[in-house]
Amino acid sequence: MKTDLVVKAYTERTARNAPSEAHLRQSKREYQETLVRELFDFGAINNHLQGLRRLFQEHPSALSAEGLSQFNTLVAKTDAEVLSIAQKFAPQLQTYFSQPQLPEENESLRERLRKAGGYFSSKLNSEFLAEVRRIHLITDDKAVLKRARQHLQNLEKEVLIKHACFVLCQTGFSASGYIRAKTNAELDFREDEEKDVRSTAARVPRNTPHPDLYARLLEWRNAMADELDIGVHEVLSIRSLQELVRLLPMDRASLKKIPGIGKGKLKRFGADLIGIVGKYSAEKRERL
Repeated sequence: MKTDLVVKAYTERTARNAPSEAHLRQSKREYQETLVRELFDFGAINNHLQGLRRLFQEHPSALSAEGLSQFNTLVAKTDAEVLSIAQKFAPQLQTYFSQPQLPEENESLRERLRKAGGYFSSKLNSEFLAEVRRIHLITDDKAVLKRARQHLQNLEKEVLIKHACFVLCQTGFSASGYIRAKTNAELDFREDEEKDVRSTAARVPRNTPHPDLYARLLEWRNAMADELDIGVHEVLSIRSLQELVRLLPMDRASLKKIPGIGKGKLKRFGADLIGIVGKYSAEKRERL
């Protein structure tokens, strides 16, 4: 068979331009350095935190006053104990990168990454992630709720991936191990997301004075909204729910003092609400 001239020319050109051992080593170095820098880059996590902060500032009713205070405390703590610490690694990394060994062959750098892995993996998993998962949204505004949930979902994903990469570093950094840990964390999160681990159903906020009553009122509100084919906030706002479980109104005069319950809602839903609160109070007295 005749050799195609184009194929022959390509083969000869490829042979002449084959990368040298030095070029391959330099490419490996640059790639590994990129991964190490990426490890200490918390930009995505910070972006989602700041996005949530702006959203909560624009829509303070999305969180309870206590929840907003806890979120602000979380942001401040994360900045002091995670973000600022990670930024201090940048000049240190450059010192290691100036050494002749490849990053994954540099034992002094690997030891530094082991220590960093222990610190950051603990902060991210034991403290930060636990607090993020405790953030409870109370707004009835669907648009705000959707944006906040998206930020929280993306934030949790970034934290889980970063945590997995730091855990890997505790046993010794390698480019292949890093990529494998990162990919597996992304796949695990995707599986959890498909299982709908983060419930979209309304939940009872922490420190609610009467959580059982709050849950009953939520159930009643959802059922009433379905029956009347209206939005849940048109039945009862979250603020009204919170005041109901705080004040426990037992008659129409007391119920009328609840914010958001005017003459129309008093006439339409007053009997139901008084009945639910009254039944709960009676059951509570019997238990005592």
